[in-house]
Amino acid sequence: MTEKVMAIDGWAGACPADSVAQWPDEFKHIFRRYGSIERFEKGITIEEMVAEMDEAGVEIAALSAFDYQGVHVISNETVFEYKERYPKRFIGTGTVDPRGKPMDVLRQIEHLVKDLGMTALRLEPCAQVANPPWRASGICGIKSPGATRG
Repeated sequence: MTEKVMAIDGWAGACPADSVAQWPDEFKHIFRRYGSIERFEKGITIEEMVAEMDEAGVEIAALSAFDYQGVHVISNETVFEYKERYPKRFIGTGTVDPRGKPMDVLRQIEHLVKDLGMTALRLEPCAQVANPPWRASGICGIKSPGATRG
């Protein structure tokens, strides 16, 4: 008897058609490099994403919000909506701008955990220097790449 081993995608990003225009130009080279720019520019529904996960043997994915320079490319609320629609397929990875006032950042993280049920936190490396957000994420009980620091 062989057991089917399913994969876990540790960092997935949704790309619905209505978010494509929000993506910064400086990120589009990534899609060009991997030969998927046409597909990216068309967008993908969450249903198509789940179907592709099934085809690839991905059981669950950490679906990530993406905020860039104040633009909500993929909002925390969109991630919440998708993980609620497919609770056995996605865990929510929220994002905050860690360069804000420390208590404001903490309140945002609390909102992600308590109101949106996020279980992971995405922080952009270039923004982590000013206010170490791993301290706040530790208080809320969620994991962050820097959670073992400080």
